[in-house]
Amino acid sequence: MNIFFLDDDPRLSAKYHADKHVGKMLLEACQMMSTGARRHGFDGGYASAYANHPMTIWVGDSKSHYNYAWELALALAIEHKDRFGKGHASQNLLPTLSVAMHTVMPDKGWRNPPRCMPDEYKIPYDTCEGITSCHVQSYRDYYAKAKAHLHGWRNGIPTWV
Repeated sequence: MNIFFLDDDPRLSAKYHADKHVGKMLLEACQMMSTGARRHGFDGGYASAYANHPMTIWVGDSKSHYNYAWELALALAIEHKDRFGKGHASQNLLPTLSVAMHTVMPDKGWRNPPRCMPDEYKIPYDTCEGITSCHVQSYRDYYAKAKAHLHGWRNGIPTWV
């Protein structure tokens, strides 16, 4: 269970996902949103899963976090169709999960997401440079190195890999 923050823009982040992660991370985003919405009384989407995982908690803490996950899931659904020529079953939940976002999610603003990765990839928040956030730089480093065995892109390799 994770969200790979490969860009601050969820649409670009989806494009940077390796082929093997496009469907998997769409499913996981929908699971986290469903669990987060259920935490606030919504009855829809997938059954609760991994409710105590730091990323699942983060998604359900604020409408801003949930919105990032929703935008990423939508972009991953589009990527799945573009790369594989067919939709993914999880995309059918996006309208329901949008209703949850606008009806039950508390708007508590944005806080940096947990970085669910080994410590060696976590860049300290006070040392980031450049145009991307520390969690993006950390996830890119983690993705390029620890997830290299999964790499393969039908749409071209990201320049930061």
